[in-house]
Amino acid sequence: MSKVPSALVIVEAEPSGARSLQALLARSGAEVRAVASVAAALTEVDRKPCDAVILDAEALGGASLPEVIRGFRDVPVVVAGAGGAKRAVEAMRAGAADFVEKPFEEAELTYVLDKIPRRCTTCSIWCGALPAARRRC
Repeated sequence: MSKVPSALVIVEAEPSGARSLQALLARSGAEVRAVASVAAALTEVDRKPCDAVILDAEALGGASLPEVIRGFRDVPVVVAGAGGAKRAVEAMRAGAADFVEKPFEEAELTYVLDKIPRRCTTCSIWCGALPAARRRC
């Protein structure tokens, strides 16, 4: 059974896209906070930590993708956008945890989110999402 992270921040340039993504992820039981800009997302993550950020590649606001991803420090960032393999490679080289091409299916997004590391509730260290990679606390 797939389990998305329990707390997510969505950076989505398009308000209707943010609402639909927020509704989709909230059905899985996640606390989902949507913002329209990278600056707002950084403030939101500082205000209240999250398990992952879903970043619309069109919401960079003129900043470079590596710069934006570094800004989230140790929070995994999943980049979402059009552009195929070239954009996916760019996102991964920039330090993204993963890339999902828009438009995407719910199953595809939950699969990507299920793979990213989680913060261990025992020791607060980022552990692998797969059982074999989890730290034994």
